[in-house]
Amino acid sequence: MNVKWYTAEDAARWDEFVANSDNGTFLHSRRYLSYHDPERIRDRSIVIFRKGNIVAALPACEFPSAGDRELRSHGGLTYGGLIFGRSTTYEDVVCACDCVVELAREAGYHSLIYKPVPLPFQRRPRQEDKQALWSRGARFVRIDIASAVYLADWNESLLTSGRRQAVRKFENTGTVIELNSVRWDEYWRILEEVLGERHGARPTHSLEEMCRLSRLCPDNIALHVVLLDGRVIAGIVEYYERGWIHTQYMANTAVGRSNYALDGLLGARLHSACAAGIQWYSFGSSMQDGGQNVNKGLLQYKESLGAVGVAFETMEMLLD
Repeated sequence: MNVKWYTAEDAARWDEFVANSDNGTFLHSRRYLSYHDPERIRDRSIVIFRKGNIVAALPACEFPSAGDRELRSHGGLTYGGLIFGRSTTYEDVVCACDCVVELAREAGYHSLIYKPVPLPFQRRPRQEDKQALWSRGARFVRIDIASAVYLADWNESLLTSGRRQAVRKFENTGTVIELNSVRWDEYWRILEEVLGERHGARPTHSLEEMCRLSRLCPDNIALHVVLLDGRVIAGIVEYYERGWIHTQYMANTAVGRSNYALDGLLGARLHSACAAGIQWYSFGSSMQDGGQNVNKGLLQYKESLGAVGVAFETMEMLLD
C-alpha cells in the first residue's frame, strides 16, 4: 500500500470512494468538510492506495492554534475514522492503520485522536480498525452514550404511555408540520434562545454555516418545523442518508411545549422513517461535563420515544 496526505487533486476520487464505501457518510465528503475554516481547522486527511486505487481514507485535521501536534480524526466532526471499501480485508485494515501511524509519526505528531464511525451510520458494520489500533497501543479515552431508535422492529407501542398521549394531543392542536422548511432564520433564533436558556450553550454551527451546509448537501440536510398561526414553535434539523436519520438539532418553544409540538413532530418523523425503510433514527449524545455525566432528563426523553444507547467512542494513540 502507498500512503499520502490528501490534496485538492484527490477530491473527486475521494468523494467517489466515500459514496461507495462500507462505512463512510456524507459528513466525510469533501463538500461537507469544505465548510471548515482552514485558519481554525486545518485539513490533514490521509489517502491510502494500492495499485493506484483508493483502499482506505482517513478524514483528519489539526488545530493550528493548539500547538499540541495532535492528528484528530476528526476534530471538526462528531466522528471520523478510517473509511473502507467493500472488498477490504482484515489484513488491509491492519496495513491501513500502520500506514496512518507511520505517516503521522514522520510528520512529527505526538498523538492520534481517533473517533470511529458509530455502528448506526455504517452501511456494512466495520470495527476491525478499533482492534487493529488497540493492538498497537491505542486506548479508549472516552465513550459517550448516544441514543438511537432501531426502526426495524419499532412501533408506537415502544413509546411510553405519556409520550403516546402527547402525540395524540398534538393531533388536535391546530398546528401544522412543514417539512423541508426554508425558515432557517426564524428557527435559528429559537434554537439559540432555547439552548442558551435551558443548557447555557450555543449551536455548534452558526446560522451562516448551517445554511451553507444545507446548500452544499441538499440531499442530506433538512429542516422540519411546526407552525402555529404561521409562526415556528418547534423544529428539528435532520441529517440523513441511506439507512439512517440523525437529529442534529431540536428546539421547542414554550408555546410549542404547551401544544406538544416536538412530540408530534418526532412521532410523525419516526412513522415516516419506518415507512421509508430507514433502519436507525438517531438523537445523538446526552452527555455533559466533558462526557463524565449523562443529562438524565434529555436521555429519558429520548428513551420515551423508544431509543436505546449507542456508543460513540474516542481512542488515543501516543506516537512519541
